[in-house]
Parts: sequence; structure tokens; C-alpha cells
Amino acid sequence: MAELVIRSELKGVGNVLGAESPIALILRRCLVGLLMSQNRWQEAYKLQVQVNEDLRRDFGPIHIDRLGGRSTLCSIYQNLGRWTDAVDLETELVAQLCDKFGETHAETLSCTQSLVKSNMKLKRWDEAARRQVKAVEACKDRLGVEDGTTMYAMETLAEIYREQAEWEQAEELALEVIEASKNGYGSEHPSTLIGLGGLLQTYRAQDRWDRVERVLLENSETCKRDFGHEHPTTLVLLAWLAKFYYDTDRVLDGMKLLESAIKASGKDLATYEYRMLEQERILERRKDLAVLHLEQGNVQEAQTILSCLLEECRDTVGSRDLTTLGVMTLLAKVHFQQSHYHEAMEFQSIIRRVTSELFGPIHSYTLNAMMNVALIYREQEQFEDAERLQEEILVASTQTLGKSHPDTLSCMYRLAETYTQHGRLDQADKMICSYSQLQAKNRYLAASSPEAEFVDETLSTAVERHSDNIHHATNDDSFGTITLDMLLEAAKHSSTMVLASHLRLTPGSVGLDPELTEVVVENELIGNQMLICLLEKYGNGVEITADVLESIFRNEKNGRAILETLLERCHNGMRVTQELLQLGAGSRSAGMMAFLLSRREKGLRLTSKTIQKAASNTHLGDETISALIAALPRGFQISTSTLVAAASNTRLGHRIMEVLLSYHNCKVPVGERVPMAAAKNVLKGAEVMAVLLEKRGHEFQVTEELLKTTVTNSLSGAKILELFFEARGDEVKITENILFCLVRMPWRTSDIMRLLLERRGGELKITENVLIEIARNGVGGEDMMDFLMETCEERIIITDKLLEVIAGNKRCGDGIRAALKRKLG
Repeated sequence: MAELVIRSELKGVGNVLGAESPIALILRRCLVGLLMSQNRWQEAYKLQVQVNEDLRRDFGPIHIDRLGGRSTLCSIYQNLGRWTDAVDLETELVAQLCDKFGETHAETLSCTQSLVKSNMKLKRWDEAARRQVKAVEACKDRLGVEDGTTMYAMETLAEIYREQAEWEQAEELALEVIEASKNGYGSEHPSTLIGLGGLLQTYRAQDRWDRVERVLLENSETCKRDFGHEHPTTLVLLAWLAKFYYDTDRVLDGMKLLESAIKASGKDLATYEYRMLEQERILERRKDLAVLHLEQGNVQEAQTILSCLLEECRDTVGSRDLTTLGVMTLLAKVHFQQSHYHEAMEFQSIIRRVTSELFGPIHSYTLNAMMNVALIYREQEQFEDAERLQEEILVASTQTLGKSHPDTLSCMYRLAETYTQHGRLDQADKMICSYSQLQAKNRYLAASSPEAEFVDETLSTAVERHSDNIHHATNDDSFGTITLDMLLEAAKHSSTMVLASHLRLTPGSVGLDPELTEVVVENELIGNQMLICLLEKYGNGVEITADVLESIFRNEKNGRAILETLLERCHNGMRVTQELLQLGAGSRSAGMMAFLLSRREKGLRLTSKTIQKAASNTHLGDETISALIAALPRGFQISTSTLVAAASNTRLGHRIMEVLLSYHNCKVPVGERVPMAAAKNVLKGAEVMAVLLEKRGHEFQVTEELLKTTVTNSLSGAKILELFFEARGDEVKITENILFCLVRMPWRTSDIMRLLLERRGGELKITENVLIEIARNGVGGEDMMDFLMETCEERIIITDKLLEVIAGNKRCGDGIRAALKRKLG
């Protein structure tokens, strides 16, 4: 309706005042904005070019309206995927804005941010970092650290640092953003809590999963307490936690949590400012759940969820919305995996047509849809059609992103796959060599663009099976020298086809570098196939060093298959030894210990050291311990050190402890060490302690030392204390020393203090010494004092000595004094 009105008015104004009148220009600019809001970028581009010409004619080249029109065109270029055009225009525009307004003007900074984003899209990280550092400094000087624009600029710079693997700078900046958000909005404001995303990404990229879990658990609990279980901010954090569970192979926990978040979604929208945003999140969560089912092999369940979701998306956001197209892409993948190629092609053809109409023929959305169509052609052995499309995609990607961009390299690789399946091995080898040479020079080996979330490119997973055991004679010098770097990059990031192609082109006289073997066995997806390639090329020349063995046992998805290959071939006389059993005890590969035990020779004994290492295995400790227990000889005794290792296990401690204590020969008393280790266990301490109390509670006392350790456990301490109160209430004596340990903690422990007040409120003494320890705490003192003032103000007695200590606390003395303001008057 709005478009009809504008076009009608534009026609009337043109007839009366002329097409070049100021009013006609204003109406055309309004129409451009409307088309952009509807993702009709092709139409918006054509009209904006005309608007810019009118602005230049009426106002000159550097008038603010003319510059604004050019900024709009930059945005259109970005949304059309014309990133090089966007960079060229934005670079020129930034220079003009600097001349007119200065480097720190709001318009200049806004355009600079847009230029940085374009450079990031093109993986020009050095240029992006150079400009963004200046932008952050300018925002801090002009607006202050706590301004939303400054925090956004800092988050962008942190993202650039992450992409360049500059972890310290990225973490430091992410923490600075969180601190600024706390100061600007409050520590428990939704923006502050959701702003943790950058820090979590930094930890995730470094595999610092313990930090990720701790941050998510602490802040999701804060949201539940402050906002409720159904608040959108709480649900965002719970969805992140569900993804964390999935990423760390706790798939069922992740699916259960995501399902609960979906059920709770949409119930608190009446009080939520960003209603449309939350509606999009609800759809995304349901799509994520379908993806989890699909990746777990539950194809029918995934198809049911996606079919219902597609109808809902069409009704709520329209058939041309990106969310709808994303659901269609996943449905195409479901059909593809079931070999329903006709249905998959129907969906992908619609996506290709709509994206081409909205974004143009060279946008990454359109190119990804074309690639998926090509992969469907290839799976049906329509190789000429597949090659024609992929060659077209490669040309477009090279023009818009450059030949070294990860998306372009991906196109090259997939085209090489098609050539290989078609039997055009010469063309495949040429393409693979070009791909590998560019990849070896390129720091950024994998595309990380937003489009990957919209267009699922995993339709090609089925073609890996076509790429193994390729034999083709070729001249060693045909395509240049294959370097170690090229072999290493192929082993890390490519397929068996790439490695096989490189090995074919490597002269037989060239020896095997041990580093290549290590990288091959680290490959999670196809390490075993790659190892077979090496064995076929070099035979006994493939050396299995200690580092190689450790890498095999760290390989979660392929480790067992790799070890099976080596043992079945008896490679260089390899057999199961005590060393292999100990390495297997810490293995991340499912079924590894059971396999090793089945292949060990008679007389090879199991040792306490092996059992203890299995008990500390945070990945598969329960499975590994169960296999070992079943194989233990009669009379074997479980040691105290093994029980301590199980109690300290932060992921599987409770399950391992259950297995160990159920073993008929586990007769060693738990003593003090085992419950103490459970009390220190940040993530699973309560679960482990529950097992200990149930099975061996009569063997240990709830001592002051045990309680002191418990109250310093920020995540599990309250739950452990609850267990003690329920099972051994008479033994729980809360002394002043225990309170000292609690209030000295640097992080928030008010939940433990609340529990103590509820359970022992009548006998709990908040003495002057306790208050002084709180006043000395430069991190958690303010929160604890504030909590005590809210819950038991009448117990707090303010003394001169207390005020003196507060005055000496430079970090949060003012906050503690503010908490006491009602008492101070």
C-alpha cells in the first residue's frame, strides 16, 4: 500500500512540477528506503543511481545530501554482495567526509564503520584493524567508553582480533566492553548479559570450554533470578548454553535445553521492547532444533519440524524472507540426504530465483543456491550441468571477492571434486594445485560469513565418498612443485582427494615428513582415509611417534578407526602395549578402550595408573572406566587416588564415581581427600557429593575444612551445602572462619550466604570481623554488602574500624559505602 501511494504521488508530482523537482526527488528517496526495507535491492540500486545523479546536479559533489545518497548506495552495494564496489565508494566517501567534517564527526565515523565491515567481508583484516582502531579511539574521545556506539565499535575491533587469532587483544577488549556496559547499563541489564557473546566467542575459538560453561551458567542463573525463566534475555543465554552442550558432545542435554527454551519463548513479549527480534529468535531456535535432529540422523523428525516451520514462516514473515529461505534450504538438504533429488531441486531452484531477484545474480546468497543446485546435478551424474554452474560461480566469486577469498577457494575445491567424479583428472589436478597454492598463502582458510547461516552448504558431504583411492599417472613436473606447506594444508583443511592429488604429484624419492603424519591423524573427519593414502604411498616409512600417538587418542571422531588401521596392518610391528592402554585411558574417541582391551595380549596387566587416568577423563571417562572395570582381574583394588580423580572430574565425575563405588572390590575408605575433591569440583561437585553421601556417607565427617572448601565453590557450593543440610544437618556448624572464606571470594557468592541465612539464620553471626573482610574485598565486597543490607540490615553494626577499612578499599569502597547509606544516614 505504501509503495502504491508513493508511486502515485511521484507520478502526479512529475506531471505537475516535473520529474526533476525537489518534491519528486524526496519521493524517490522515500521509495528507495521502502524497497531496501523489503530487501528489493536490485530495484533499490537502479533508483538510487538516478537519485544520486539528481543530488549531484542540484547540490554539487560534496553537499551533505549528496554524500548521504552515496552512503545509501554503499549500503545497497553491500546488500548486493558487491563488496569491492562498496569498498571503493566508501573509501572515497570517508575521505570526503573527513575533509568536510573531520575524522571524529558522527557521519565520518559511521561511514568508517561501514568501510571496516566491507573490508572484513573481503578478509582484509589488516586494513580493517587499522581503521577500526582509529574509530574506537575517536568514539572514546568524542562519546565516552560507556556510549552504545563506542561499545559497538569495540565489539567490531574484538571480532577483527578474533579473526586474526589475536586472542589476548580480543579477550581484553571483550572484557572492556562488558565493564563499560556494566557501568553504563548495570551489571544485570539485558544488554550487558547478551554482550557476553563476544567474550564467549573468544573463549570458544580457543577451546576454553570450561570458561564458556562457567560464564553461561553464572549469567543464565542471574537472568532466571532477576527476570524469570521466560524472559527473552534468559532464553537467549539458555539457547547459547544448549549450543555449548552440543559443541561439547552433550547432545541430549543440548536438545533438551533448546526444546525447553522453545516452549518458554514468546510468553513474555508484552513487556519486551524488541518484539519482532524475539519473534525471529523463536523461529531460529526451532530451526536450530531441526538441525540438531538432522545431524543426529533423525531425518524424519527434522523434516516434520521444518515442514511446519516453513508454513509458519510463510504466514508470519512471507515467502521471500531470509528466514523462510533458510528453512527451505534445510528442507532441500533433508530431501538430498534421502536421495529425493527432484524435491531438493525444486526448493533450491526457488531459492535461486528469489535471491537473484532480491540481491542480484552475483550475491553470495544466489551463488550458494547455485552451488547447491550444481551439487544435486553432480549427485545425479549430470556432470556437464554441474561443471557449467560451478565454473560460472567461480568466475563471479573471483570478481566480487577476489581469488584468495575463502569462498572462492571453496568454489575451486568443489569444482575439482566434480572434475574428479567426471573423470577429468588433469583438470582436477590443475585446479587442486591452484587451490592449494592460494590456500597456503592465505591466513584465513575457512569462510565465516553470515551467509553460511542462511545457505547451508553441507549438501556436498555425500560426495566425499567419491574422492577416495584415486589413481592417476601424471608427470611430476606438470603442475609445479608440491611443498610441505601444501601437504600440511591439505591434511588440515581439505579432503582425501586433495591429499591424494598432492601425493600423486610428489616424487617417490621425497621422504615423508613426520609433521605430515601428525597432522593427518589429527583430522577429525577423514583422518583414517588420509592415513591410508600415506600408508599406500610410503608404507613402513610412515613413522608413528609419541606425538602421533597422542594426536590419535585426541581425535574424537576418527581416533579409533585410525588405530584399528594401524593395528590391523601391524604397521611396523605395532601392538597393544601398556603405553597404549594409558593413552587410551585419556582417549576422546568412543569405543577406544574396549577396542584396545579386545586386542591386548595375554599377560598384559591393567595398572592403577591407567584406572586413575581414565577416572580423570572428562570426555569419555564413564565409558572408559566401565570397560576397564569389566576387564579387571579378581582381587584388583581401586585406589584412593582414583576416587579423588573421579571426584575432581568436572564433566563426568558423578557417573564415574557411581561406577567405581559399585565395583565389588572397591573397598578403600573415601576418607577426607575424596569429599574434599568433590567440594572443589566447580561444575559437578554437587552430583559427585550426592553419590558419596548415598554410598559412603558413613565414612566421612562434614568438617570445618570441608565446609570452608564448599563455600568457596561459586557454582556448585550452594547445592553441596543443601545436600549437607539435608543429609547431615547436625554436623553442619557454620563458624566465623567459614564465613571468612565465603566473603573473601572475588565473585558473587550471595546465593551461598542466602542459603546459610535460611538454614542457620538464628545462629549465624555477622561479626565485625566478617564485615571487615567484606570491606577488604576489592571485587565481590560491594555485592555481598548490598545483599546483607537487603536481607539482614538489623545485624550489621557499623564501627569506626569498619569505615576505616572501607575507606582503604580503592576498587569498590565507594560502592560498599553506598550499600551502607541507610545505616550511615
